Amino acid sequence: MCSCISRYLFGITLAIMPGLAWSTVTVEFDQSSQTTSATVTQSQTTGRWTVTCNANYAQGPTTFWIKCDNNDDFDMILINANTTNQARVYIRTQRSTTTAGSIDLIARGSTGPVILNDLAAQGSVGDLVVNTVVRATINGDMTGSIVLPVHAAIGQSSLDNTHVLGSIFGDIDISAGTLLRLTVDGDIGTAQSPSTISVRDNLYAGMSSVIAWASRTR
Repeated sequence: MCSCISRYLFGITLAIMPGLAWSTVTVEFDQSSQTTSATVTQSQTTGRWTVTCNANYAQGPTTFWIKCDNNDDFDMILINANTTNQARVYIRTQRSTTTAGSIDLIARGSTGPVILNDLAAQGSVGDLVVNTVVRATINGDMTGSIVLPVHAAIGQSSLDNTHVLGSIFGDIDISAGTLLRLTVDGDIGTAQSPSTISVRDNLYAGMSSVIAWASRTR
């Protein structure tokens, strides 16, 4: 793994690969706290990216914008919310017109609340572990599970405005929250490995696929 050189400039973290041109992956954040940071690294073997965002601003929420190109694939996007305030994450939208490629893991790495405000991926996405998803469009498959644990600072977790153009092969665990809007063009689960959908309160899901291999628990 090759580490990037990170430079903080007017709330923007820019990643520079040593000996290479400017990286296509950048992270911006809105709080001027010097303790808020983001790092971007790229594997010299696979070319895939790892992004780590650290929200340490105690006076209010911090928003991160992860900007990338359609062919930028990620091993991991890790969001550390190190206070009780929200860390809000955009992967491509608002400040970028392009989308990510494939992403193996999007996860919260600390105890603070993480809100995925927008995700746009051209390829497949593996595991997605945050507290709430406001909007997501995945052109490929969900190869892993969607897990949305509850957090006292934001109340009930929810999955909303999510469209998977492929299939979901993992579970959907919102056992502490609500599934509001989910559209899946493919299948959920397989005959060999059925998926489980766990929802605490309500299940409002517009699913265009035939869910032949999924069970629901409440």
